[in-house]
Amino acid sequence: MKLSLVSNLGKLFLFCLASMALFTACEPEDDDFFDFRPVDFFIDADNVIIDAGQSITYEDKSNNATSREWTFEGGSPATSTDVSPSVTYAEEGTFLTFVTTTFADGSTQRRRLQVLVNPPVVANFSANPTALQRGNAVQFSNLTEGVGAIPAVLGAADTAIIHAWFIPGVTADTVFASNPSIVFPETGLYDVSLTVTRRSTGFVSTETKTEYIQTFDDPVTQSRSARFNRDGSAIFLALNEPTGAIAADLTSRLSLSAAGGSTVAITSAEKPAWSDNVIQLNVDPSAMTAGTDYTLSFSETGTFTVGSGSVVLPFSYGVTFLGESQDWALLNFASGGGNDPVMATLNGKSFTFDQDGVTFAADANVNLFIFNPGMGPLTQTYHNNASTYSMLITPGADAALSDIGDVGFELGWLGPNGTQYTFSQPVTDLRFVNGFGNPDFVPEGTLSDDGKTLTITKQGNRNQAVRISGILEDGISATGLMISHNAPEGGTVYVTASGR
Repeated sequence: MKLSLVSNLGKLFLFCLASMALFTACEPEDDDFFDFRPVDFFIDADNVIIDAGQSITYEDKSNNATSREWTFEGGSPATSTDVSPSVTYAEEGTFLTFVTTTFADGSTQRRRLQVLVNPPVVANFSANPTALQRGNAVQFSNLTEGVGAIPAVLGAADTAIIHAWFIPGVTADTVFASNPSIVFPETGLYDVSLTVTRRSTGFVSTETKTEYIQTFDDPVTQSRSARFNRDGSAIFLALNEPTGAIAADLTSRLSLSAAGGSTVAITSAEKPAWSDNVIQLNVDPSAMTAGTDYTLSFSETGTFTVGSGSVVLPFSYGVTFLGESQDWALLNFASGGGNDPVMATLNGKSFTFDQDGVTFAADANVNLFIFNPGMGPLTQTYHNNASTYSMLITPGADAALSDIGDVGFELGWLGPNGTQYTFSQPVTDLRFVNGFGNPDFVPEGTLSDDGKTLTITKQGNRNQAVRISGILEDGISATGLMISHNAPEGGTVYVTASGR
């Protein structure tokens, strides 16, 4: 009998626990009241997890309710007294919704709901290359915003976001991948679509790029840049591979036009001795206006080939004619051993020139400077063997880097044959001089395919008059220009800029 009594008491205890749990579970955790009316008070929302820009429809389904007041954090409208308001959430975040309902007997009930608003999904992508020989692959990069970090490769657990690619004429089915590599077997123009879906909300964003990928029967190559030389007598067109022999009718396939539509004749085309990748397009400076922007373009696909047989893709470059003589900043780094910043003004705008890696500075013959705009004080700055030199140009409050025309450099006390000078940016318009006039001492050198490495093929002579100068293809970057070399002895460098 004792065992039976104990057993029954245990059962009664478990029943009481279960009853308490059931009652507690019935009480919503997000209600700010103790006298909850579960029979009469009903609040509903069609969704509490949405994407930014979407709406939630709330409804007060309470029995015997006479009025209610809604407050919506982060929503529009911010308040309402409607039975079933629709609220739009423009920004992402976690927000609370409050409602106070008044009943016929004068009592009130209050409840809160938590709303999660996800950032909007904005599908986007890029591809490399966008023009290629058929049979090769294009690597797509997923740039979609609002979905967090995108895995390089989707795994079995990556199911919250769906990335669906479709390329009519190439993919028979949709490709589900984050960053696919897709082969284009045939020649043609192809549209590419990426549809991104957030499964928790059903939000869908699609980006379609029309005629985004073009394939050719022949291998293709691209041009890299176009820039006037420093005296305005030619435009240097840089390609990504050696040009080979230049077609006699190449100039007729290129167009040089001003903003108003007038055209300027390209009188001839040739290859400079210092680069296999550059075409020098000669023009008549007197037919042009200083300070004017021109457009160099090529549009006849398949009619411009290079030495390898690759087809040069169509291009269009904006080039500014700075005039036959530019106003170069005169820089004197006499203090601080050459490492103190120097202020200069170009076309009324101020810039700070700050160089590093200089061993010492010394006065030099101003007549030997290629970029010397006058006979003012100038210094040679020296660097050690196998060292790195850098120049940072910082615009003043009244200026921007885009106010600079060209950035030029001079190298002196050159290393022996085989010495390489490596630049952080591509360079062009190389000139080789001997200020003392002896033609046997004029140096020579060649540029690498990417325009960043200059190899000395003839030292000429090792003195301050034997120099190589050039300009940057695309202006100086915000992080500055760096020049390194492997010469067994130190040399000199001078970097300056012209105004636009």
